Order: sequence, then structure tokens, then C-alpha cells
Amino acid sequence: MKTPNIHPFRLARRAAVPIMAINTADPAATIRGCAAARNGKPDAFLAWDCVRGLIGLDKLGKEVAATIGEPADTQNLVQMLATVGNPDGGPRGCTIFLLNAQAALKDYTALQAIWNCRDVLKSAGSSLVLLGPSLVMPPELSNDVPVFDEPVPTAEEIETTLDDAVNDAKKSVPEFPEPTKEERARIIDTLTGYLCIFPIEQALALATTKDGIDLRKLWELKVASLRNTAGLEISQPVTTFADMAGCGGIKDFGDKLINGRQRFRGVFFLDEIEKMLAGGAGDLSGTSQAMIEQFLYWTEAKKVMALLLLGVPGAGKSWTAQCIAGQANVPLLRGSMSTVKGSLVGQSEANMKQLLKTIDSVTQENTLMIATCNSLDALTPEILARFKLGVFFYDYPTAEEQAALWALYMKKYELAGDTVPQVSRWVGREVESCCHRAWLFNVPLAEAARSVVPVSRANGKRMDVLRQSAAGRFLSASKPGIYEVKENETAATGRSLSL
Repeated sequence: MKTPNIHPFRLARRAAVPIMAINTADPAATIRGCAAARNGKPDAFLAWDCVRGLIGLDKLGKEVAATIGEPADTQNLVQMLATVGNPDGGPRGCTIFLLNAQAALKDYTALQAIWNCRDVLKSAGSSLVLLGPSLVMPPELSNDVPVFDEPVPTAEEIETTLDDAVNDAKKSVPEFPEPTKEERARIIDTLTGYLCIFPIEQALALATTKDGIDLRKLWELKVASLRNTAGLEISQPVTTFADMAGCGGIKDFGDKLINGRQRFRGVFFLDEIEKMLAGGAGDLSGTSQAMIEQFLYWTEAKKVMALLLLGVPGAGKSWTAQCIAGQANVPLLRGSMSTVKGSLVGQSEANMKQLLKTIDSVTQENTLMIATCNSLDALTPEILARFKLGVFFYDYPTAEEQAALWALYMKKYELAGDTVPQVSRWVGREVESCCHRAWLFNVPLAEAARSVVPVSRANGKRMDVLRQSAAGRFLSASKPGIYEVKENETAATGRSLSL
């Protein structure tokens, strides 16, 4: 039997919890949700902020607020809490919402005032609810204040909001076109990922025209909104496997994954993950370790599908993540653990929690994580174990792959008719660099090639060690199956390519 989903506020009030905290991106929506969860119980609802002071939110709440004082007299949080927490005359049977409580948690005097209310509120049958975007309880309150997360909008709630937007549009424009079933599904899918309803309402209003709802505009607004999340950049790639030369092994795997039984709704991309995690061992503050712990717990708890792309720099690892997202027509969420770190105590962990929460919201907890790596030295066994879909190794291109790379980039830079230079062991980044320089300087490819130093020459010994260590251990990005070292000649034939 399925357990009914009960609002955390109702559970807390039922248990007579005197102080609780709720992480929310929209306090007004959270208060409305708490009001609906009262189930008819006549609590007095009040709210406090530093500008308005203490105000009543309903009839009973206004009556209670009047007994405490005028709003202008209650702007001082400590004094207001001292009145509420007065064991001889505090209000009974009420709920007070403290807005932007994260600011109060940084003030020790306010902390003490909050704690002083605990026993008084419990005996009076009242509750103090701390609201904020990402609340981390200090040690003084950590054992007394349970913290809940406001659930993100469901597909049903988004659909209701969409219906309201369509009905409003029809009032202004009677001929406004009703979205088809397919269009509705795409709109709801695009709007999934917001952390609260209010920005969904705003996005629909801005994307509604007399000709219908502009899906592209919805996506642009969503990307702009979610870019504010620390350590996360969101984009919608248009590149596909057709924009990749070679890499037959990862393409074949990617096709099977995209068309498989479990559809991922977004790609979480970590570029050069070994550099992101390199500082963990030497961080005496414990911040990096705490972030890595959250990351490891999240990947396991949410059963995140994960791929690790290892190999020669410039061989197409990062490009693969872009093309998989574009091929699957899902957003690409590029993460950076370095930008998650904050200057204040607890801020880094809060940023990391918010980042992972946003990823879950955007992908509806169906995430494909793709990380690239040039060395395994900084990756611990527990991190490597998270990449359960496999590790793919990117070697120098074969002769066929290198010919395809020249064809791809010569077409991109309009160099048809030029002659492919005689080169060996050039990866895709070097081929593109040569073609770009030939276009930029308006010189033949052979001349542009003289200014390119390939990684096989600049760091060849290290790459050969990496190739040998990967042989027989990882999957091949070049073709289906296990990677094996083969000293294939990769020099171009020197013939002209007809594009």
C-alpha cells in the first residue's frame, strides 16, 4: 500500500514541533502550502520580516498581531521574539513565519532569541517556522530545529498553471490557439526544473503571444533563471553525433543509451573532474571533503547513470558530452565544484546542496552524468565506482578517423580544394586549430600546420604511458569493445579531399 504524501508542516504541527525550518525558493508559495496543510485547524498565521515587522496573515493572525504591537514596533526581531517567547504572556495556538531566516542565523543575539522560544512555544501550542533559500542550522540550533525541503512543482501543478495561462490568454485573445496534446507535453517538460511556481507563471506570461506559447522563449527564460545556481551552467546543445568524426564506439553506446528503457532527462557534465577533486586531500577545513561526500551520496541515492571519458587531450571527450545531450534533445548542465565553494562557513555545502537539488529538478531525477579526465591519479576508488556505465578511452585517431576529422573541419572553415598536410597522431582539437588558422591567416593548410604543436610531440611519453595503462581495462571510444593499443599509422595520404 502506497504511503500518502503528507506535507511536512502538517506532520510537524501534529507532533507539536515548536521550531522548524523549510528551505524554499518562494516563501509566499510555501506559506500557502502550509495553510492548505492545516486541514481546517484554526491556527493563527503570522509572518515577520525586517521591513514590515510582524503582520497577521489571516483573521486570527491579525488579532494576535494586534495584541503584540503595531508592525512598526515589531521590526526588531529580537524584541519581537522576546515578546512571543514570554512565558507569562506569549500568544497561544499560532504559527509565525520568519522570512529570510538565513540572515537571523548569522546573528548570535537572534540565535539566542530563537532558542529561548523553544519551550515556551511548545507549551503554548505554537510554532516558529524559519524560511529561507538554503538554511543550514548552526550548532546552537542543530539539535532543536528539523529542516525540511519545499518540494519542487510537480507535473500536475505545472499543468494547472499552464491551464490558467491559456485561459487568461483566451480572455484577451479569443482566437488564441489551444496547445495540442503534444505541445502541452513539450511545454510541461520545458517548465520542469523550476524550484517554485512563481517563475513558471512569469515564464508563461512572457512567452505567450497571440499565436500561442513560444516554446523557444520558455527555454531561454528557464536557462536564464537557473544560471543563477552556483557552480552550474545550463545550455541546450544543437550538436548531434553527425557533428562528431570517428568515435564509433561511444556513438554506438550513446545510441543504445538514448533509445534504451530508462530515458535520461539531462546531462550533468563535469569537465576534467580530476582537477575539480585534486584539492580534497589537502583541504584542512574539511570543505572539499564535505562537498565530495554530498556528491558521492547523491550519485548513489539517486542512482545516477554515469560515464567517465578518459584519454588523450583534444581527442573529443568534451565534445562527446555536448553531442550526446544534443542527440538526446536534453539540456546540458555543466558543473564546476570550484565555483560552488563560498567564503562563509557552511556556504560551500549549501551551494553544493542547491546545485544537486537543481540538477534533480531539471532532470526529474533521471540524470546522465558524464565526466572527462586526462589522468586517474586524483580519482579515489569510491569516485571511480560511481561510473557504473563504464570508462571509455580516447586514443589518437586512426587513419580513417583522422581523414573524417579533416573533412569535417575543412568543410566548417570552407577550405575545400586544399591539400591535407602530411601529419601523424593529430587529434581533433589540433586538426580544427590548423583549419582555423588556415582560414584566419588565409594561408594553405600545410603552412598553418607548421604552427601547431600536437600533444603527441609535446607530451608523447606521458600519453604512451596512459595508453598502455588503459589497454584491456576500459572501453574503446573508437569502436565497440575493449580498448587495445594499436600503433596504427595516422598520417594523411596527402591527397585533396573533395567536400
